Amino acid sequence: MNIFSQISPADLARRTGRKWRDLGPGVLPLWVADMDLPAPDEAKHEADFLFDKGDLGYISHLDEQTYLDAYRRFAHRHWNADLDVSHARVVSDVISAMRAVIEKTLGHRPNRDMTAAGPDGAARWQGTVVALTPAYPRYLGRLAEGYRLETVPLVRTRDSAELLPDFPALNALFENLKRNAPETASLTGYNTVLVMASPNNPTGTVYTADVLARLALVCERWHVRLLVDEIFSPLVRIPAAQMEDDPATRFVPVLSLPQAQSAISFFSATKAYAMASLPAAAVLAGQDPDCQDLLAGLTRSDVERGTHLGALVQAYCLEKSDAWLERVIEGLISNEKLFRDLVAEKLPKARCEFGKGTYLAFLDLSAYTRYSPADGDVAGWLLEKAKVGVNPGADYGGRDWGDWVRVNIATNPEVMRAGIERIAAAVTAL
Repeated sequence: MNIFSQISPADLARRTGRKWRDLGPGVLPLWVADMDLPAPDEAKHEADFLFDKGDLGYISHLDEQTYLDAYRRFAHRHWNADLDVSHARVVSDVISAMRAVIEKTLGHRPNRDMTAAGPDGAARWQGTVVALTPAYPRYLGRLAEGYRLETVPLVRTRDSAELLPDFPALNALFENLKRNAPETASLTGYNTVLVMASPNNPTGTVYTADVLARLALVCERWHVRLLVDEIFSPLVRIPAAQMEDDPATRFVPVLSLPQAQSAISFFSATKAYAMASLPAAAVLAGQDPDCQDLLAGLTRSDVERGTHLGALVQAYCLEKSDAWLERVIEGLISNEKLFRDLVAEKLPKARCEFGKGTYLAFLDLSAYTRYSPADGDVAGWLLEKAKVGVNPGADYGGRDWGDWVRVNIATNPEVMRAGIERIAAAVTAL
């Protein structure tokens, strides 16, 4: 049985979290990156154990080590990766940790001006955040707030069916940033950071070792700090047996690569085990001593630590819930087939970016919506006209993506079917 069928649409509609409540009654929510499925038994076991003991205090250094050791063993089992967690830190969540690392790396206090004139009158700025678009909206907002934001598009090459970084454009941007860097470098020597999600959100691209190594080398060449959000890493929609037969299909943690030892990665089990309410996350440094010193210098004024309950429940799931996670992958594979079949049947002119990572599809509806009342804000129009909640494409990189929407397939198949049918009925009537 598909694990996503275990909670009926009627029971899902009674949920009180953001996904099922914030868009109003009658809306089918295919938006927030939250899975609609029962919690792992292991999560309930560990939570009940802590509640029964009344052990609900603040997180301890022992909790942090438990969390990091569980993640290290998970990475070895699932990806055959040996990660060094000796300099890692446990924090509350990935985004606040990325923001703290950016501020520590760039060293400049963010300011609204962001530019200053050099002796030659040329523009100078106080630090730059670069994102690969389409990108998770908080990379473009929260992470870049107060800094200069630059974006480089993901593109399709002759050698790949998926969207990959535009390396010529990235090199050209980094060269320009170096040429126009502030006269006074930050205390760390870095004036630019590259932020990215692996797998990508919203396209689902699972980057190969070669692509990640090349990115790391480009960043090293131009002295750019590489920050990689790996929160969706356990959710690669490939059967375990296929991964065993073809190890190249596995997810690759960036810090498992020798080329990426100046990078910093971020992980949380909240996405894989559907427990956003139990916060904890890990920040891992490469072997570069400067990376390790940066993490060692993070304080509670920079970023909060995770919670006692979140760290221990997540750790227990990382250790004990492999069978549950395999069922989730199987369910996502089934839902992916249904989604593709529905799009082919109901929306044949639509274009979709839907790699094997995450449970998110990026859907281009411009063939239906261009030059229509929905043009430029398809998500807002669908919410009003079709009562379907999807994420606006423009949030992932600007107006060029306004006729795209991000769709969450991690729900009951009946909900997904009804949602796609509503979308199709609305846009084909334009």
